[in-house]
Amino acid sequence: LDASERDIAAYWATYQIGKRSNDITDLVFLNWTRINPRAAIAATAGGKDEHYAWWAWACHDPKGSLAAALAANPDRVNNVAWGIGEFHPEWLRAHFKEIPEAARGNALSGLSKWNDGENPLEMLKFLKENGETDDAGNFKALALKDPWAALDWIRENPGRSNDPFAERGANSERVRILLSTMSTEYPDDLRRLAEQTPSGELKRTMEAALFDSLLATDPAAAIEQAKTTDSSVIAIQRFSQIGLSLLKSDPDKAFEMGRNLLTGKLSNTSNSVEVDYPNGSSSWGGSLEGVTDLLSALIAKDPARIMAMAIRPGEKPSNSLNSIANQWAAQDLVSYSQWVNQQTDPDIRQSAVAPIVNELTQLNQFSEAAEWAMTTDHSSLNNVFYPWKQADPEGAAVWLENANLPENEKALFRNILHPKQSSEPAPPPEE
Repeated sequence: LDASERDIAAYWATYQIGKRSNDITDLVFLNWTRINPRAAIAATAGGKDEHYAWWAWACHDPKGSLAAALAANPDRVNNVAWGIGEFHPEWLRAHFKEIPEAARGNALSGLSKWNDGENPLEMLKFLKENGETDDAGNFKALALKDPWAALDWIRENPGRSNDPFAERGANSERVRILLSTMSTEYPDDLRRLAEQTPSGELKRTMEAALFDSLLATDPAAAIEQAKTTDSSVIAIQRFSQIGLSLLKSDPDKAFEMGRNLLTGKLSNTSNSVEVDYPNGSSSWGGSLEGVTDLLSALIAKDPARIMAMAIRPGEKPSNSLNSIANQWAAQDLVSYSQWVNQQTDPDIRQSAVAPIVNELTQLNQFSEAAEWAMTTDHSSLNNVFYPWKQADPEGAAVWLENANLPENEKALFRNILHPKQSSEPAPPPEE
């Protein structure tokens, strides 16, 4: 900073011919134009670096640099306009019409490089007036400075929807920024705002943001809040969130959160629908948000421990139990098979064998898959024989004839391997 004009010129004479950094070049000209802008321009006139000098001059003298460019070098007005927007947002807002229309886009580009933390609301209004509406940085600056003014901005600029909080795109991003900022910087204000907001998606989003803040500052209080949550769906999501946050720092507490998900009134950890028929069932849907991530993390850490939590003796295996079993079998078939062999409850064993059969079938280990299926009620054999028929029909036939199966079951599987031709006459051709 104490370099003289002569020092800077000498430095530039050497520096410009070597390997350069844009940041260093910027600093050279910002300092040079502070001392003597016309000398910096003269040193680069007509060359590839002239734009640096005009841009840097705008940093120190927006009015003088613009007047000089308009009078002597109109081709450099774009560079000056960018510099004015970048370094003097307040001056630009007041003198925007003095900039030629062709250079205003550059001015706005320079303006958007940094957020105006001192006057974010004026910046948002100015950008809107000039067709720039997607400016998340200045909106975040406004939310940090005055969250209630940011809330008013959302309400006053609803976009295409009459409800600004239902709007997709820019407004939904503004809502996310506002709630995230308030949850960390103004939690009491956000709590007050949530209390004033009618029930619905927006209120739930606010409460979720408050819970994020609470979990970050007081995990014990977050756990108590999750335990007293009336909605089982929200409670499940919060226990999942707590468990994931504690997985490294307190794994035992993370497993406790897993137990909360898998037992009692919260045991249905999916939003799926299942319909039972006399000969089967159908289901659709999936796990609630966060549940799959937590269970997967707990399975990777200690699968037997989380399986034990999911088992409810005397009850039909839950979706969660089946999901845990499938994931464990997929990641470590040997250890899962050993666990299954230790199970003495026939109902548990019946459901636990299916993932082994499926994994072995996918590995084309058909005879091993069939032997595992034989250890239960044979219901999994169907899942083995169809792909087995495609891959090795002769091997499947040999195994079948040697298998200890009732003759009527063997007949069914023979028909899978060799479907009987229909004896019904073919329909007449269409005219």
